[in-house]
Amino acid sequence: MKKIFILAAAVSMTALSANAQYYQQPRTQTVQYRTVYQQQPQQAQYTPNAVCQSCYLRPYVGLDYSFNQVDWGNDEDGDSLDSYFEDKFHAGSISLGMRFHDNFALEAYYKRSITKAKKSGNYLGYAYTTEGELQSAGLDAVIHSPRLGYGNRVEFIGSVGVAYYELEEEVNILGVRESEKEDHVGVRAGVGLQYYINDNVALRLMGRYNYTGIDDAENMFELDAGVRYYF
Repeated sequence: MKKIFILAAAVSMTALSANAQYYQQPRTQTVQYRTVYQQQPQQAQYTPNAVCQSCYLRPYVGLDYSFNQVDWGNDEDGDSLDSYFEDKFHAGSISLGMRFHDNFALEAYYKRSITKAKKSGNYLGYAYTTEGELQSAGLDAVIHSPRLGYGNRVEFIGSVGVAYYELEEEVNILGVRESEKEDHVGVRAGVGLQYYINDNVALRLMGRYNYTGIDDAENMFELDAGVRYYF
């Protein structure tokens, strides 16, 4: 009986020893690897650069008083036509423009005499009176400088353009009236400055030389003073 008990105890001790050795052995862990999705870097979308980032469209209107002086030529006898016709014309003009850039605009205009330019004289003992009227229309390319001065309110400007000129003269001698009208396409160029009262309203002063192409009145000089309203 004791042998059986001892045998059982020995078997039991052997089992416990084996079980202890089992738990003392390092365990093998099964590691499952899972593919982690890595976000691919997004490709930058291609956006073509603007051709001109400073370009825009801004319409405007203008009104000007225009003082014009015609450089008259000579008649067939070599006498200056200044003796017979007034060379100073007072006119008003209206303009429509479009600003495409801080430094560039296109401007169309129409100008007409406010009053008739009159002159009186005596020719071979006969009193006479002459009257003249001027009108023109054209298109100018206007170049603006960067704004200058206190508050960036001043711009220097220059312009070149093409215009249609019409000059009409009438002679009244002894109650008999005769008139003559001449017209031609010419060119003009000018310089001046512009002062901004605010972002919408600007005052302008401009001097120009005009080549009219009209016989006996090819050259004309003008001084314009007015206002521009930008929408």
